[in-house]
Amino acid sequence: MSLPVLVYLLTVFAAAVVVATRLRTPQQAASHHHTGSAIATLHTVTGGLAVLIWGVFLVFGEDTFLGGALVGVLGLGCWWLTTFAGLLLLTRWLPNRGKRAVERSGRGARMAASFAGHLGLAVAVLIFTWAYTTSAV
Repeated sequence: MSLPVLVYLLTVFAAAVVVATRLRTPQQAASHHHTGSAIATLHTVTGGLAVLIWGVFLVFGEDTFLGGALVGVLGLGCWWLTTFAGLLLLTRWLPNRGKRAVERSGRGARMAASFAGHLGLAVAVLIFTWAYTTSAV
């Protein structure tokens, strides 16, 4: 598989992670730590901007403004912010500590999906950055 095709596929995957996180984050009943709505909002806003800006960068040719270096760097910056916020959201799955900590059950599948999505997003952003710096996209 060529690198540009991989970048397009990973862009769709990353967009799905952003949407799924927005849909799942309000349901924090099975999680241990409350991460706050600011991190989830940062993840959603920067993720939406990343999908939009990076998508425009991929579609337009490099000889146009919308396919130029500035738009590519802005898109990558948004992806990095989204990834950072997503990794912060993973802290909600850390176990509680302390005398009155309660172990909650029924979190396995949601926790695994969250880790797979956000760690996959981190790998995707590394690939986006590599593809951009090597002028593959």
